[in-house]
Amino acid sequence: MRRDPKTAADWWLAQAAQGERSQAFFNIAQQWASMDIKAAGEWLNQQGNSEEVDSGRYAFADVAMEHDPVTAMKWAESITQPTLRNPV
Repeated sequence: MRRDPKTAADWWLAQAAQGERSQAFFNIAQQWASMDIKAAGEWLNQQGNSEEVDSGRYAFADVAMEHDPVTAMKWAESITQPTLRNPV
């Protein structure tokens, strides 16, 4: 993940079973955003909109809150599930 986060993220997501993809998005976004928030956001934006991607957006917004609250709020607003959006 440290040497090539995009390749690692793509591999991690491809390995995740259907029921594990939401957690994979969360873990990827949390770890990657901690290392390179801009690149993580770009990758996450390319993943489309779905409930499973929402968990990644939640993790991303949570990490972004420490660095850039305005950006974090924009990401939080993009979460489609109110139960995830409201805690951010």
